[in-house]
Amino acid sequence: MTKVEAIGFLILDRGHFSAVWIDTHGVFFADSLSHPPPDNLLSLLSWVFQGTSIVIPHDLNIVEVPQQSFSMGSGSCGIAAHNFIHRHAFGGVVKWEAEKSSTFRDAALVDLVLYHTCASQRSDVSTKHFISPIELYLRLLQMYADWVKPCHLPVGARANHQGEGLYSYEDFNLDEPLVSHFE
Repeated sequence: MTKVEAIGFLILDRGHFSAVWIDTHGVFFADSLSHPPPDNLLSLLSWVFQGTSIVIPHDLNIVEVPQQSFSMGSGSCGIAAHNFIHRHAFGGVVKWEAEKSSTFRDAALVDLVLYHTCASQRSDVSTKHFISPIELYLRLLQMYADWVKPCHLPVGARANHQGEGLYSYEDFNLDEPLVSHFE
């Protein structure tokens, strides 16, 4: 039998996400807009886990977390709630901040795409060959390189650059799709 040490989940209430973490120390609730927890949270949890070996503590702790506002982090409640659970589950995870919310959203999107790609290409069905994580990573890099080219130019080529293509500015970490991608 698997021993459950903690449970974390998100609550979606009227289009807004908050987070709940349950361990032996209590039930912890976090919300990036300071919304209160549902009134019936503890009784609902007790009902859900009734008859299991999971004991729901009777303490409900509201945890202060960074807050989103209209000027910073707006629309990032799901990312903030996920980050709260992720930090508790794994430790060593950077804490979500409203000022850096777009970076957290980008990282979540990259994680989702990588997970999907890894899950869908983990084994080569035709040869029953298991693909190692390193081999898979190298394949992903090659696939990416086959679709894009860097927007920045080598130092010597910058003097003659006329701003052709999708971008008229240069950025060291920006790529643009190859024309063949659109054909």
